Amino acid sequence: MSKVLLVSYRNKKVPPKVKDCVQKIEKAILPDNLAPNPMDLKINNGTISCIFNPVDLKQRQGNSLCLGVAENNWWETSNDNKVLEGSYAVFRENEQHIELQTDAVASRTIWYFVDDEKILASNSQLAIIYYLGDFEFNEDVIPWMLSSGTLGPYL
Repeated sequence: MSKVLLVSYRNKKVPPKVKDCVQKIEKAILPDNLAPNPMDLKINNGTISCIFNPVDLKQRQGNSLCLGVAENNWWETSNDNKVLEGSYAVFRENEQHIELQTDAVASRTIWYFVDDEKILASNSQLAIIYYLGDFEFNEDVIPWMLSSGTLGPYL
């Protein structure tokens, strides 16, 4: 299955050697018993957008990415909170906004991390952890993860 990593920096400056970092993430998160398709990596205007092991059900428009199938013009951001039809995970970016959207049943879950410097979004928790290089276990999420598959309110 394809994995997406989207990282956008507020100051529009991508750290040096980010391509090496992304290549290490690819080796860490993809199974070692298959030969993955070549990574689809784009670094543009302070944003890193990457699809690991891209397959036919991926779409790209600039830095915006869609895994799965969504209606036409899925990449267009809008102020009316339009919900798309289909089975998808959409990572949209424009000059001012980052928008993350899944279908109604979240068939393709999106995880994210936000701090003062950047936003990271991925359909792989491991990709986020490897990019950050840090992980602090939070025992408060265990009951929520076991019962609902989510982190829980305010976590």
